[in-house]
Amino acid sequence: MSFLSQIRFTITLLFRALYILIQRKRETKKAISVLQNEEAEMQHKLSKELFKKIVVSYGIYNPIVVEGFTRLHGRKPTEIEKQRMIYYFICSSLFDDFIDQQHMPAERLYALSFSPEKILDANHEERLFIKCHHWLYQQVNQQQSYTELIHKLFAAQADSRKQLHSNIPTKEVLDITFQKGGYAVELCSYYLEENISCEERNIWFQVGVLIQLINDLFDAWKDSSQNIVSSVWAIQDMYIFEKVFVEQVMKLWKMIRSLPISDRHKSYLILSLSGTLAFGYIAIQQLKHIQSGQTHLPKYNPSQRKYWIIDMEKTKNLLSWVKWTHQLFQQAMHLMQLTNSR
Repeated sequence: MSFLSQIRFTITLLFRALYILIQRKRETKKAISVLQNEEAEMQHKLSKELFKKIVVSYGIYNPIVVEGFTRLHGRKPTEIEKQRMIYYFICSSLFDDFIDQQHMPAERLYALSFSPEKILDANHEERLFIKCHHWLYQQVNQQQSYTELIHKLFAAQADSRKQLHSNIPTKEVLDITFQKGGYAVELCSYYLEENISCEERNIWFQVGVLIQLINDLFDAWKDSSQNIVSSVWAIQDMYIFEKVFVEQVMKLWKMIRSLPISDRHKSYLILSLSGTLAFGYIAIQQLKHIQSGQTHLPKYNPSQRKYWIIDMEKTKNLLSWVKWTHQLFQQAMHLMQLTNSR
């Protein structure tokens, strides 16, 4: 790419980043309003941590992932789709809270998800989960396959408890990681107005796989301190982890390439995803530096915490983000061009 083309790409990327920031602020306010209405209705306030997790997650997810996929269909997300996504993050955040903070038994989690009428002593958070979960079910067109997917996600979430055992095989950890992340994001494809094809749903799944891997990279220090065997700690060698990550990225690009949709619509999604995946590459480089020629990552030492935190406000990391986003976008578009030249 010429210097002039590089400048053009950087300007395009900066405008996209500015657009996402503006949309993030706007959508976060919307999520705050919805949550406050729910709190007023049930006369109970969620914890500050849970409230923040819901609104922050939705605020960034909508302009990057959701709009990226709706642009494949030549449009922006509708208001009802946005509302569904807010309710999705209420459900997913509450479910995580039930597991991580409340250590809820699997039997009660199952009842909340699939037979809430059996819960006679539900607290405020559980009633909110039941309400939002039921509302979302009523919103989707393909309720049977949606329910099947929720069962798969529930099983993956239940299996994730095995990651508290240090002797769990690496392959099993990766299977859990891919399924937990993949099913969680694929679920969102049901909240769009279109009847999404299997090929497109598979792309949602693959995006979820990569988002989960990125989360594991950023949380490596935290998972180590809590003795959680995440994908990072199952593999341990960051050079091998990088190969796994690259394989999954290439799989994503090839899946997008196969969609019978114009490259113009694909390119919007690809640029958004490239910016997201760039975080993964930045984290990998930082953890490789910590590994520093050893055969595996050293155990996390709290006194070295500053070296494990991936701070995206640092100028160095921001510049790296532009570089990696550019490389990933070019990589994906090159694959599109190879297909078109055949």
